[in-house]
Formats: sequence, C-alpha cells, structure tokens
Amino acid sequence: MVLGPKDVSKVVLGILTPYTINFLKHIKDFFGVSFKIDPYKEQFIGVDDDTSDLNLGSPKFIFSCMGVGYTNISKPQLIM
Repeated sequence: MVLGPKDVSKVVLGILTPYTINFLKHIKDFFGVSFKIDPYKEQFIGVDDDTSDLNLGSPKFIFSCMGVGYTNISKPQLIM
C-alpha cells in the first residue's frame, strides 16, 4: 500500500500485535507515511436489526494510507 500509486489504499486487519505496531513505526520512519486507523463495522445485508449488535470474532480495523508513488527506474521500458 505504501509503495503503490499516489492514491488512498485501504485494508481490513484484525488485532494489532506489538510486532505490527513496530512495523508501522518502521514504515513511518522510512517512508514518512502514517496510517489512519478506524474501527471496522461490518454491515450485514438482509439481517434484522436485532442481530446487528452481535460481536462476532475479534475486533477489526480499517487501515488507510496514501501511497508514495514508487516506480522502479531499473525496470526495462518497452519502447514502441
């Protein structure tokens, strides 16, 4: 996501482990990119409102960030 195009990317992840937190710190130090972390609320289509309060599984989070637009200048280009 960080090395992708200069556009917003999103991913849903589960519980944050200490390893994941340190990995995100390394990404911020190296690329200068920080993640926006929001709680993920599943929306069940066609399910009654009574069951929407169920908390199934571990809590999930949406991670979103802006890519840095990395391009590999060593990659050979096709010239037409």
